[in-house]
Amino acid sequence: MPEGLVPPRWDRAGVSRPIRSVLCSMRFTGRPRPIPGGGSTRCMTRSAAGTCCGARGRRCAVITAHRGIDKVTLAAVEEYGIDRLLGELAAELREGRYRPLPARRVCIPKPGSGEQRPLPIPPVRDRIVQAAVKIVLGPVFEADFLPVSFGFRPRRSAHDALQVLIDECWRGRRWVAGTDIASCFSAIPHDKLMQAVQERICDQSVLKLLRVILRAGVMEGGQLRRPVTGTPQGGVVSPVLCNVYLHRLDRAWDEQDGVLVRYAGDATVMCWSRSQAERALERLTGLLAGLGLEPKAAKTRIVCVPRAQRERFACR
Repeated sequence: MPEGLVPPRWDRAGVSRPIRSVLCSMRFTGRPRPIPGGGSTRCMTRSAAGTCCGARGRRCAVITAHRGIDKVTLAAVEEYGIDRLLGELAAELREGRYRPLPARRVCIPKPGSGEQRPLPIPPVRDRIVQAAVKIVLGPVFEADFLPVSFGFRPRRSAHDALQVLIDECWRGRRWVAGTDIASCFSAIPHDKLMQAVQERICDQSVLKLLRVILRAGVMEGGQLRRPVTGTPQGGVVSPVLCNVYLHRLDRAWDEQDGVLVRYAGDATVMCWSRSQAERALERLTGLLAGLGLEPKAAKTRIVCVPRAQRERFACR
């Protein structure tokens, strides 16, 4: 394993047992990666249900007050019977009958600004399936992700990304080129995303399931939209798919252009000089264009870390 790459963590609730279901008996392309095996679709969906219906899920999966298009709440699922729901989902997955419902789009305020952020909310049952896909696919791609990526990865956080920036500044890279990918989650082309997924996954049942999830669409104002781009930001599996796609950016980056630090759609490059920072920003813009993405002009800039700030870093 490359230096600095964090090994995947396995949920002790049963995900580490052999999984021989439609989602876990996968065939891989490229270098083989062993996946802890054993168990069944039911084991996997039970673990996913624990993520979405448990106390942890109430905090991080979705805001409980926001229901999907079917208006089913987490409390209603518990009353219906979690085991009953898991059995139905497992049967649909095994038989290839699973079809997700469109997500219900709501708008939430962006912190620090007066703008509104559209947030698609999938139904609870679809969140469970997406969590199951994330449990299975996450470790497969995590083995390939590079150390420059910090967003939505196990044992890596924004604080770790910040520490890299501080360390590089202390080494003398004082010029910073930073940008934010415009509408990152909603701008990723589905066809190119699936090509990135197929670099590691070749099992047709899993690829078909991912396509179905991406094409589920969004319901807003009584109108159903099925865009050909985007991984809905409210989806449980979306952060993994975003990292899978932007991994192409990480691989193409040349360290001679500066030290890249990426947290999901936010990219920062630490450079020795302003000229290098300008080249890095130009290079970053070109790589994003090749992926069908573009930087957000309002959040793209080149700055020099002032001496006072560098002295604060030194004191730490």
